[in-house]
Amino acid sequence: MPAESGPPPGGIASSSEPAGTLTVGPADPAGAARPAFVVARILLVLFIVAAIQIVAGAVLVLAWPGADVFSGDIPAGLLVSAAAVTSITFLAAGLLLGAGGVVFRSTGGPAPAILAVVTFIALSKVVDGVLNLTGWGDSGILVQMARSLGESRGMTLALAVLFIGVGAGVGEETFFRGWMQGRLRGIWGPRPAIVATAAAFGLMHLDPVQGTVAFLMGILLGWVVERTGSVIPAIAAHAVSNTLSVLLLAFAGGRGSHGIHVGLILAGLLIGAWGIRRLGRIGHAPAGGARPGS
Repeated sequence: MPAESGPPPGGIASSSEPAGTLTVGPADPAGAARPAFVVARILLVLFIVAAIQIVAGAVLVLAWPGADVFSGDIPAGLLVSAAAVTSITFLAAGLLLGAGGVVFRSTGGPAPAILAVVTFIALSKVVDGVLNLTGWGDSGILVQMARSLGESRGMTLALAVLFIGVGAGVGEETFFRGWMQGRLRGIWGPRPAIVATAAAFGLMHLDPVQGTVAFLMGILLGWVVERTGSVIPAIAAHAVSNTLSVLLLAFAGGRGSHGIHVGLILAGLLIGAWGIRRLGRIGHAPAGGARPGS
């Protein structure tokens, strides 16, 4: 296995370097020598971010009239407000901690982002179909979201698209794939970094079903970032997928017949396999010349 070096100063190759020679994550020249410190810092950041979100969520629930989260009666406005807190917290943490190391540019033009969006949506429809056919999606936060957004219109729906759709994609990807995966990659290499980041991403959803889905899709998003060398395709895929989900819940209830779900699963598998194959042909050379995933 070829040795991989850590990211260059600033976490990204300068514009004078050949196109595609970049890594994701902030600079940490001494990180390879003290992995325990890097992991401890990540865990501390996750704890602080989670604490902020839990406290803010509790304040919103207590202050929101008619909210009863234990019975599943979550007003759409409360759900959107909580999503706003979550997305802003993740985005702020990712940008502040990244200190310019999160890669918001792509040397491959729009193609990687488009491929990532198509692939992610296709495979997310496979997961949605499995959840609906098995009944695994009939409990937990997914059901509460369907109830809350089922009849959302006007400003409430617009804010749901902004914060649950676009905001979550931008904030979560900036933090997890942009900052956390980059830090872990510097001490563990790409594959363990992808899995560990996806696991943290799933746990932060605080729901067994949604957390499992987030873990699986997080692995895909992490792989996309490694293949493209930029967090932009992951942001685009996550944001577009979430936005479509919000709109489907609002206008169609997110449900469908048995045949529709079977068809979506088959189509999603075919399109997803095609997308993964195309994305697999995209590669960048991280600092040190090692290929992603090597």
